[in-house]
Amino acid sequence: MSLALEIRNLQKHFGGLHATRNLSMEIPRGELHAIIGPNGAGKTTLLTQLSGELRPSSGSVFVNGRDVTKAPPHKRAALGVARSFQITTLVKDMTVGENVILALIANSGHAYRFWNRYDRNAGLWRAASEAITRAGMAPNLLHRRVADLSHGEQRLLELAIALARDPAILLLDEPMAGLGSEESRAMTRLLGSLRGRRTILLVEHDMEAVFELADRITVLVRGEVVAVGTPGEIRRNEEVREAYLGEEA
Repeated sequence: MSLALEIRNLQKHFGGLHATRNLSMEIPRGELHAIIGPNGAGKTTLLTQLSGELRPSSGSVFVNGRDVTKAPPHKRAALGVARSFQITTLVKDMTVGENVILALIANSGHAYRFWNRYDRNAGLWRAASEAITRAGMAPNLLHRRVADLSHGEQRLLELAIALARDPAILLLDEPMAGLGSEESRAMTRLLGSLRGRRTILLVEHDMEAVFELADRITVLVRGEVVAVGTPGEIRRNEEVREAYLGEEA
């Protein structure tokens, strides 16, 4: 089995608070793996450690067999890791296309000098248009100011930005947050279309989407793994049903 992500005995503590405790996971390439658990379970803290924005107190993180435990975010991005956030991090006074182009320039490993006008670079605009189309956005939104988009469109744009970097591994932090029912269904369809083509680690509270999309699910409680299995196995796990899923099971 070829692993995209391997996490060994990951621990992160803030004083006496343990956000992750001896957390170990193996994510094969191409798997869509969901992380669920109650608020405060350590889900977002885990993603932040995997993206390199937060260094663990102890333990190791491997990307495609390479130890990246001490690697900063830009080096992990160069290895194909991309992340979307629970709260949108877009530049709202810029257009949709300009936001995507910023990501494309950052991914190229260098900044454009002032005499290289990105707004006249047809290749960048074509790539930006392709990225938003892959994310399920209408092409006519390319020149729309981000502040004028709906919340659902902004969430799709974040995914377009992540996909523009052509990542092998996507870390998604609650992509359904704040979406209406139709927008959630559209996002679910989009993520479903990426199954097998990307390795996806998905933190999500929308249990309907999780059980529809995930190949496997890990349940975290107080920073510890309490169960790992297929959606069917997690549904049948009495401990998980009682402690977390409740009526949603």
